[in-house]
Amino acid sequence: MNAGPPEAFTLSWHKQSADSFARVLRRISGRAQSLSHNARFTAEEAIHEVRLLIKRVRALLWFARPSLARTVESGARTQLRKAARLLAGQRDIQAAQTTFEKLLGEVDSGRERKAVEKATVSLGARNGRAGEHERENIGKAVQVLCAELDDLAQAVERSAKWPSVAKRTEKAFRVMRKTGHKARRTEEEADFHAWRKKAKRLLYLLEMGNGEAGRRGQLLVERINELQSTLGDEHDCSIAAQQIPAVDSRTAHRAVTRLLDERQRRLRKKSLKLARRIDAVA
Repeated sequence: MNAGPPEAFTLSWHKQSADSFARVLRRISGRAQSLSHNARFTAEEAIHEVRLLIKRVRALLWFARPSLARTVESGARTQLRKAARLLAGQRDIQAAQTTFEKLLGEVDSGRERKAVEKATVSLGARNGRAGEHERENIGKAVQVLCAELDDLAQAVERSAKWPSVAKRTEKAFRVMRKTGHKARRTEEEADFHAWRKKAKRLLYLLEMGNGEAGRRGQLLVERINELQSTLGDEHDCSIAAQQIPAVDSRTAHRAVTRLLDERQRRLRKKSLKLARRIDAVA
C-alpha cells in the first residue's frame, strides 16, 4: 500500500493558494538539505530520496505551469535536469544491481544463477569505484535543486493567477492514459518509460490531496502507485542490460540478457493488467 508523501508536502486542495504552494516548495528544499548533511543517510539512500524530490518538484512545476511565465518554467526544467544528471550515473548502477538481485530470486537453474551472480559481483566492484564521488555529487545536486526551489517559490508567490486543481489533475490522468495506449501499441522501451513518468506525475498530484480523498480516490492512488512502480522495474531491466558488458563470459552475457528480456516481458504484461484495473475505478 502506498504510504503517501510526507505530511509537510501535502496541501488541502480546497484551501490551496499560491502562498501555501510556495511553502511546500520550501519544505521540500529543507528536506533535500537534510539529506545532504545528515550522516545517518547512506549515499545510496540520499541519492534515491533526492531523486524522488526532484521528480516531485517536476510534477508540481507541471501543475503550476499555467500560472508561470514561460521563461520561469523553462529555466526550472533546465535546472531540475541538471540536478538529476548529477545523480544519474550512480543511480543506474544501483538500479542494475537491484535488478540482478531480484533475478537471483527468480531463477532455478544453477548455470543461470551463476551468470547473474557474476554480473552482480562485477557491478558491485564498479559501484565501489563510482562511490568515491557520491557525496560530492549529492551536495552539488542538492545545491542546484534548492536554488531552483527558492526561485520557483518566489515566482509562484508573484503569480496573479492559479490553475484549477481539478482540471490539471484530470489532464494529468488523460495524458497518462494516452501515453499508456501508445506504449501498448508500439511496445517501444522509450514509450513505456514515458508512460512511467506520466504515471509518476499523476501519482504525486493525487497524493497531495490524498488525505481528503474517499475510498475510491485512495484506491486509485494505490493502483497508480503500483503501476508506476511496475513500470519502473520494467525500465530498470533496460538499465541493467546496459551494464552486462562488464561480465567476462559471453555465455553468461547471453544468459543474463535472456533473463532480463523475460523479466521485462512479464512486467509489461503486468502493467497492462494494472492499467485495466485503474480504468475500472477511474
